[in-house]
Amino acid sequence: MLEGKTHDSKRGKMDKVDPILTKLTAFILYGCAAGSLYGAFIIGEIYAYVLFGAFAAGSLFLGIKLRGTVDNLDLFYEFGIDLTKNFFWEAQWREGGNQPENVHEIPFNTVKSILLAPYEVTRISTAKNGKTTYHDVPAILMRRSDEEKVPLHLMIFQTKHDADAWLTQAQKTGIPMYSSDERINTLITRRDGHELYDKGIFKEPYAYEGPVNEDRLYFNSRWHRGHTYDPEKTIKEYDFKSVVRFPLKAWQVLIATIVLFLAVFFIEMGLGYTIYESEVFHTIPGMILGQIILLAGYTLYGYALKKATIVRLGLFFIVGALLLASVTKPGLPEDSLAGIGPFVVGTVLVLILVFVLRKIKPADHHFHMAEKMKRMRYQNQIEQHENS
Repeated sequence: MLEGKTHDSKRGKMDKVDPILTKLTAFILYGCAAGSLYGAFIIGEIYAYVLFGAFAAGSLFLGIKLRGTVDNLDLFYEFGIDLTKNFFWEAQWREGGNQPENVHEIPFNTVKSILLAPYEVTRISTAKNGKTTYHDVPAILMRRSDEEKVPLHLMIFQTKHDADAWLTQAQKTGIPMYSSDERINTLITRRDGHELYDKGIFKEPYAYEGPVNEDRLYFNSRWHRGHTYDPEKTIKEYDFKSVVRFPLKAWQVLIATIVLFLAVFFIEMGLGYTIYESEVFHTIPGMILGQIILLAGYTLYGYALKKATIVRLGLFFIVGALLLASVTKPGLPEDSLAGIGPFVVGTVLVLILVFVLRKIKPADHHFHMAEKMKRMRYQNQIEQHENS
């Protein structure tokens, strides 16, 4: 009798609809195979035997494969930690069975350490406009000492609750535990995975003190992409000394730009300039200064954004175009580009400059940089930067 069960992988009631649909599909394929053979017999021509026979063989093959899939869907696993006999165990069961079909035991004394880390899984929506999404789920790697077998043993948890139950018991074993914020999908596929586990992937001592979703490990998150462990990268992947602390918010830049732009126009009027010397603003210097304010404001606005999206950058462009329209000389033809033309050309240059600046001199509020600075592997570098 296995003791110390922590969780299992039994399918929910809704999930059990899948085997029924799969069986139905398999029987339809069998029917297609039989119908194809009968059709070939009726036609009686060589080409019919070849074509219909090939279709029947394909249908029969797919039907058999689907039936095999159904058989596997009836399987589930139970997991546990026997603290009395000192071993981890995994048992394979079949729905309705009285005894496990297979039991795998891992003695405590064959495990050097345990690593808790994210594992990325793919989920494809079955809706009409189905999308593929990516989620990080908790997983553990056991570093085995009996390397002639399998040096790394992977266990992926379906839910954070399962992880909590297993980690609560695992902590009682006394085996060293570590955690990492780097996904282990790549690590476990490499031949040198055990060596990278020992000396490559970032990890820090871990003690289970509560639900894993309260840790800084990004479990079950859709938006933390691109943090899979890459053995070709080191812990000094980024130099945080080059990160800029930008004091202004995007909305502050936008308001300041509007105020300064209109101030130029009203100052001109206050100085007695009421006749338009140019098609935009009353004076040539005013027109030049207004364009400079708009383009400089656009640059600062783009840099101040957390995410430089088309919608947010487009908002400033619309505001800029409206401002130019408000100071354009009355009576100009509707198709005149006197004011907007230079602004459009300048906008193209500004957008290039914004993306270059965000790339070579990122700010700490930029989304990709803020995400990097949250990750555990960078904490020492950030602290050194802040203290320097």
